Amino acid sequence: MGLGRHSLSAGLQGVFLVNETGSIAVDLLIESTGGGSARHVLDLFDQLLQRGHSPRLIYSMLRSDSLFQERLSRIDPARAIRLDMSRSPHLTDLLVATRLRKISSQNGRRSQRLLHAHSTKAGFIASMVHQSYAATIFTPHAYRGMDPTLSPMKRCALATAEHIISRSHNNVIAVSPDEEKYALRIGVRRGRLACIPNGVDPSLILQKAEAGRVARCKPGIVLGFVGRLAYQKNPLTFLECVKLVHRQQPHTRGVLFGDGPMDGQVRSFIATNGLGEIIDCPGQIDFVSRLHDIDIMVHTSRYESLPYVFLEACAVGMPIVSVRNAGSETIFPESRRLIGAPSDAKAIAADILRMMESEDAMKAARKESLDAVKRFSITVMVDAIEKIYRANLGATF
Repeated sequence: MGLGRHSLSAGLQGVFLVNETGSIAVDLLIESTGGGSARHVLDLFDQLLQRGHSPRLIYSMLRSDSLFQERLSRIDPARAIRLDMSRSPHLTDLLVATRLRKISSQNGRRSQRLLHAHSTKAGFIASMVHQSYAATIFTPHAYRGMDPTLSPMKRCALATAEHIISRSHNNVIAVSPDEEKYALRIGVRRGRLACIPNGVDPSLILQKAEAGRVARCKPGIVLGFVGRLAYQKNPLTFLECVKLVHRQQPHTRGVLFGDGPMDGQVRSFIATNGLGEIIDCPGQIDFVSRLHDIDIMVHTSRYESLPYVFLEACAVGMPIVSVRNAGSETIFPESRRLIGAPSDAKAIAADILRMMESEDAMKAARKESLDAVKRFSITVMVDAIEKIYRANLGATF
């Protein structure tokens, strides 16, 4: 599927939309209030509000990060409803669903609002309250079953669970072609499926990056990792890459932006391998304001859908060395440099060294990034999501 367009399903393409300029009332539900999925929801919330719609943010704070909390503080409290959810299935999910039904109800009648659930846990909760809303939409932000390192048994179990969750919704939105293909494989009907890649505003990213630029105190190339310190993001492989590259290029340093459940393992690896002098771990901060602290982004995720940090790095023309996953293939569909195994630190390090030793390679990588980000506009993203909302609220066939 080409990325020059957003693929609405055949069922939606034939819809006649009524009330084309009317305000849309939608609840955006999210459990994982950190990282790219949270960024997506907050950007969507802001854009819908600017377009005159009526969004509400329903969120959990059990896994929130400081960036989410800062943006949350700027939202009108009347439009933000805290609803804590556990990450894994839990008996309290029944209480969460009950409260969500009360939030949605209008004098005991079925709500005329939409519910748009983001990530798996929110999708599961939304499936329990489907009858309480006019319609429910689900954006998985990378199905767990897309992880290529899963055992066949676990992959089968996840596919079954993800099929059950997905089939409960009026529409499923994939944010990459590979995620769309996975959704079809697990039985999501094509007529309910749309592929709408994440989008950004490069001019705003550039402006923020320039405002945060500071003079460097040390020489050398800086390799950067951005993401949660969690299994999916694979931070230990990044650290191993920095160690290998540093052996060949002693002025090389690394910076690791993020926090998460593997924080202890990351710090232990740094201490055990004597990397304390060359690795900076500032934690979870606004990466965009520190974009110019990095010379080469290193992406090691085991599986992704379409990570925002990729698009942000591309917006400033940053060279990227990446393993192959749905996100990297979506952004760089014709690149031959993507590395097949997410934990092959030697292969990743070799590619970094090849780039560092050739100014032509660095220039080509910068151009590749700048060309890539042109295909991912936030305006196009929200236009496509808005069409799905209208199709569910006011469509006749």
